[in-house]
Amino acid sequence: MKKLIAILTAALILTSCAVVFSHADDTDDVQVVAAPADTGEAQVVAESDDAGAEDVETAPAEVIAAPELDVEIPEYTVQDDDYYNDYDYNQWFDEEGHFKDVRALDYVSLCSVDPFYVPDDVATIPDEDVQEQIDSIITNFTTKEQITTRAVADGDTLSIDFTGTVDREEFSGGSGTDYEVTIGVTSFVEGFLDQLIGHMPGDNFDVNVTFPEDYHDESIAGKDAVFNVTVNYIVGDDVVPELTDDFVSEKFAEQYDLKTVEELRNYLRENMMKQAVSGYIQQHIVEDSKFSAIPDQVYAFMVDTMLVTYHKYAENYGMDFEEFMQNAAGMSVEDAINESAESNINQAKFMLAIQAVDEKLADVSVDDAALVKYFTDNFGTEDYQQYIEDYGEGYVKMVVMQDTAMNHLIDNFKMESERSGSMMIVGIIIAVVLAVAAIVLFIVIWNKGAKKEKKAERLCPECGA
Repeated sequence: MKKLIAILTAALILTSCAVVFSHADDTDDVQVVAAPADTGEAQVVAESDDAGAEDVETAPAEVIAAPELDVEIPEYTVQDDDYYNDYDYNQWFDEEGHFKDVRALDYVSLCSVDPFYVPDDVATIPDEDVQEQIDSIITNFTTKEQITTRAVADGDTLSIDFTGTVDREEFSGGSGTDYEVTIGVTSFVEGFLDQLIGHMPGDNFDVNVTFPEDYHDESIAGKDAVFNVTVNYIVGDDVVPELTDDFVSEKFAEQYDLKTVEELRNYLRENMMKQAVSGYIQQHIVEDSKFSAIPDQVYAFMVDTMLVTYHKYAENYGMDFEEFMQNAAGMSVEDAINESAESNINQAKFMLAIQAVDEKLADVSVDDAALVKYFTDNFGTEDYQQYIEDYGEGYVKMVVMQDTAMNHLIDNFKMESERSGSMMIVGIIIAVVLAVAAIVLFIVIWNKGAKKEKKAERLCPECGA
């Protein structure tokens, strides 16, 4: 049950710097965004429209109390179904993308964010990790040898094109292109694959078979069929590409402007470093900052988006909301809210902290250039008006503000060793200043003593003798 709640709670809750915008008019699938930093990877769940109540696993009911947290959990009032089914994402945000009537810095005492200090081992990517990524890339480009110089033998895997007819009429499911089969292994109509043996790649010929009387498609059960077949090639061993400058240029120059192996390694290392630093910042901007309270509207947004997801699941299963909650989760709406309270509070803390960063650092604020950059980078378009119409300007700006603020923190982070080095330099400077001050003080005192002696000599010359 907790796993189900975690999956559902993760969906449609905006976190970190990645958000999936979705158009309800385009798809009925459940829309999912990144999971909170403290729950691990994003949970991606999509249900088909024909899913029914019988597919939902019934969970046992239990009473769930709200957890004890370091801040008070705000009150939340459950709304009617229409509120969630036609949810207004923009209602909580002002024209700057901030929560309405919320100054985050009044609720958050931020940890050091300008710069954000990150442990050296987090921001340093080992060579072996980069090589692992390169090996994965090479695997993705691994192909199969295409053998065309010998005849098909029993046990071969081959690529074929085929078109089947019954009574000279094509039938549903009777055609395929570049279809891969293994003779003696792949399940086909009896006799089909055996008739491929001995043919050369490039051959085009007919295969004659008879469908069994108990065939699942009654319209062709027990009937004779003719398949026109072309053998494209016999599938050979893996062909692993060699990692060369030419390979990198061919595969990655157009999209990523990478033309050499060294550029690829540097690009991967940089991106892996940014991912590691991003994860560290997402976690520690919450853990290392202090929160006096969570504003009602911030917590309400968290719970709202969770319940919007539950309603979407209920719709996909063809169930009403209450029925879905009882059958799928085995709990009431109130219990579900209590179960997810800690996750929602952590989400609220993150959103408050990022808004506080935006309030503290003036160059993070969202303008048209930031909007264009975000949508160009993430959606390949400079036109973001459709998203404004679907979600509202405040909500869209909140999304981009979070992304921009996180990128600012990532781009300007410092390693802990740099802070230690700076502290050492400061210590040395202070020590030098103190030493110089001591010398100056000694000289001043010595000069004063010398002046007193000379003055005494002038007043009493015989005393000096």
